[in-house]
Amino acid sequence: IGIDPGINGAIVVYKPTDQKHLIDDMPTMDVGDGKKTKTVVSAHALADMLRTYEGRGDVMCAVESVSAMPGQGVVSMFSFGRSFGVVLGVLSALRIPHFLVTPQRWKKSMMKDMGKEKDASVVRALQMHPGVSEHLVSKRGKKLDGRADALLLAQYAYEVYKDPSVSANRD
Repeated sequence: IGIDPGINGAIVVYKPTDQKHLIDDMPTMDVGDGKKTKTVVSAHALADMLRTYEGRGDVMCAVESVSAMPGQGVVSMFSFGRSFGVVLGVLSALRIPHFLVTPQRWKKSMMKDMGKEKDASVVRALQMHPGVSEHLVSKRGKKLDGRADALLLAQYAYEVYKDPSVSANRD
């Protein structure tokens, strides 16, 4: 499983044997007091999506671990931190084995010899998984990088699960 934990992130269950991956956007809901509404990750919907994998020993989940960067607002970083916490809480409650991986580490492994910008993850995911193009590019041609990141994270989790020395490759 690969999870890009932001509001615009995604969840992918990578199935290497049949290449029929489950690809979905991060489940969200709108909350507010009637005057102001904000979008947050829905813990209930996320748990429902992942419940099938509860307590299974044959599953590994990679969650992208990112931190604040200069120039990002306090409110947006708090919101991202909340989403990140919801994801980790749901995984822990469902006893799904998981690990955190920085974008630098998984991209170094999955995107060798190419740029690391957002669109590059879509390009690499399409190169590796051409059958999922309808999930990574919208009908209007917008590249869905959150889904591509989650797919590459899921494949990275699979590689780590198969061979734990993959995760030892330092940045």
